[in-house]
Amino acid sequence: MLRFLAVVVVSAVAEYDESKALMYAYLSTAAMCSYPGTVNNSNLIDWSCGPACDAVNGMTDVFAINSGEKNDAFAYGGKLNGECTLVFRGTTDLPGWMQDLKSAVLVDLDGCSYQDQTCKVGDGFLSNYRSLEAFIQSNLTAIGCGLAEPLSVSGHSLGAAEAAIATFELKSKGYHIAKLYTFGQPRVGDSVFAKAFEQSLESTELWRITHAKDPVVHLPFEFMHFKHVSNEVFYAKDVADGFTLCDTSGEDPNCANSQSSSIVSSALTCATEKDNCAHLTYMATRKPFLMNGDVCANPASIV
Repeated sequence: MLRFLAVVVVSAVAEYDESKALMYAYLSTAAMCSYPGTVNNSNLIDWSCGPACDAVNGMTDVFAINSGEKNDAFAYGGKLNGECTLVFRGTTDLPGWMQDLKSAVLVDLDGCSYQDQTCKVGDGFLSNYRSLEAFIQSNLTAIGCGLAEPLSVSGHSLGAAEAAIATFELKSKGYHIAKLYTFGQPRVGDSVFAKAFEQSLESTELWRITHAKDPVVHLPFEFMHFKHVSNEVFYAKDVADGFTLCDTSGEDPNCANSQSSSIVSSALTCATEKDNCAHLTYMATRKPFLMNGDVCANPASIV
């Protein structure tokens, strides 16, 4: 039986690999096993954070980065079976939600342009990334992940937006970005950023995974001059029901955008029925737990 519903030619250099997506979903969930507001990330660094860590073999040289600022920025990295890996955490607390709201304001992304137009990205997404930037590069260097080493990047929710910015910024600094897998990614910037992003990373394996009824992928709104980057992989139901490879516009009306009218009801479900929140059920049912920190060895406070 075919595992997909529809195929549209996309610009990635490799075919979408659902097994890889599942692995990066586990890695993104593991990021939720960090501790907001503290530096106690020993379970994550030891790769003993619970089921999310147990599901991924071969993770070594793990480092964890708290920004030290009053935001929800956090990333960890290491080597996954020898490949350099960087993962950004999703929203865990009130400051994180405030950063999400702040990101509805577009600001210039220095050094980014397309056809003489300056790129703009969400203010909160960018400030979160900037608070981690120097620590990311120094930690990558410390574990032997220099410019020439293939680097894979991932993240969920707020972390997905930060991962997209990190991917573009690190590529511009000369890093060899091999893959980007994100889940529930909000719109990161404007159409200029989307075009510059896709042009810069045309030889990179890019997959922006979306799930029906996830309200976050509709934010910030298009009328606010935000636009998604490609390549979208859309799951209308569970993994077993297949996926759609969407067109390269970033806003395929047959994919997540087909669910835009349900954003209010979907957001209400996420606020009141966590287990049924589509923003937390990526890669279900192959992945048997949510994208939050409920299964962590020492669960953090997740909202």
